[in-house]
Amino acid sequence: MGRRALPEEERKLREAARKRLWSAENRERIRAYRRARRAANPELARERDRLSAANHKKLTGATTRPWYFANREKAAETARKYRETHKNEIHEANQRRDLLRKYGLSQEAYSSLSARQGSLCAICQKPESVLDRKGRLRRLTVDHDHKTGALRGLLCFRCNTAIGKMSDDPARLRAAADYIEAASTTYAPTQTPTQTITGDECKWLIQ
Repeated sequence: MGRRALPEEERKLREAARKRLWSAENRERIRAYRRARRAANPELARERDRLSAANHKKLTGATTRPWYFANREKAAETARKYRETHKNEIHEANQRRDLLRKYGLSQEAYSSLSARQGSLCAICQKPESVLDRKGRLRRLTVDHDHKTGALRGLLCFRCNTAIGKMSDDPARLRAAADYIEAASTTYAPTQTPTQTITGDECKWLIQ
């Protein structure tokens, strides 16, 4: 007698169980294969991630949207509690997302670059000291060429803002440095203006 043909639904359940068992037994092998595949073709991997996220959002939205509209207050309260209890995790996730979205830089690559600079600004050679709006110490800012998009290094908030205000123009930055150096030798530190002057004349009172 031949083997009894299984009903289609039972066959699918058995096949799914077999695949889950195989995946559990070969978890590390699967992870190694996926890491190698991503390393070999990162652009394709990012495109797969984008499509997968879009598809997931579409599928879950069809089931969660009706519940959300029927339970808006409960959903808002749940979201508020989650934000309150997971502030650090959310902040770190936002940083990782911004690095990848703005500069195509992973958190690992950013950490490696920061370590090479000794966690210091590439210009002033000092650690970041500026706080963000929520009182957290800012991380060093990724500096890049706005024309080519090429990454140049990590800068503190003040240095990054300064070169941005100067339009990343080396000649302008050198002229500013020359101006400050010349001005520091022209006037003595104890000199103060006697009054507010308009025009070219300025009288100085030597204390």
